[in-house]
Amino acid sequence: MSVAPEKLVKKYEFLPKKQQTFVDGCVKHGDHYKAYADAGYSVAGRQWKVNARTLFKELRVVITKRINQKIGTNAILALDVIQEIMQDTDQPGATRLKAAQDYLDRAGHKPLDDVKPLQVSAKQVNDEIERLLGSLQKGLDEAKLIEGTVLESNSVRH
Repeated sequence: MSVAPEKLVKKYEFLPKKQQTFVDGCVKHGDHYKAYADAGYSVAGRQWKVNARTLFKELRVVITKRINQKIGTNAILALDVIQEIMQDTDQPGATRLKAAQDYLDRAGHKPLDDVKPLQVSAKQVNDEIERLLGSLQKGLDEAKLIEGTVLESNSVRH
């Protein structure tokens, strides 16, 4: 019976050293066969590739977490580099401007592309108001029906 990868050890720090080296190789090279060999596992015979695939499947949760950690760390470093360029007065203005734009884009302040003003006629606005008022009136009429009783002009009918 096979154990789901999510149920296996998920903490990199608790893996045996050889498996840690394998995980690091997968993250670095993106090639689990190379990582398997570099970690010191035997690559003799025909079974080693099956073993490498199996180990990769067993540790894919840990590998994915390590990749995400690396991306997060490098994203911070990339922002630091952009910020340095942006603030470096020795850089040409165009370079500093591009760095500032990149920095703002990554911070979520990217300008909207091709924003066009909404053009609506007064008739379209009036038609929409009439439609909404009609819908509101219909809702009010329906609200007057309470548990089978219709309320009309201050009198009650059953």
